[in-house]
Amino acid sequence: MFTAHPDYRLPLEPLMAEVRCPGVTEFADFIGVSRWTVYRMMRRGLTILEADRLAIKVAGCHPISIWGRAFYGDLVPLAPASDWKEAA
Repeated sequence: MFTAHPDYRLPLEPLMAEVRCPGVTEFADFIGVSRWTVYRMMRRGLTILEADRLAIKVAGCHPISIWGRAFYGDLVPLAPASDWKEAA
């Protein structure tokens, strides 16, 4: 199992480009939130969980399709690989 650093954030702009909504107002209307919510997401970035949920809900795809390897960029294992058990 893996966890992300709590401060790790992804930019919103790649998701906006993926759904072809270049403007804040258009994107806010598209996802059903206020434009101030979009500005806040742009300013602080998205957590891994937020990015995952938005990618699936808004773009209908896995977040790695939008952010590439950056989506997994700061993930670290919770236990050393030597502690992992093989599936039976």
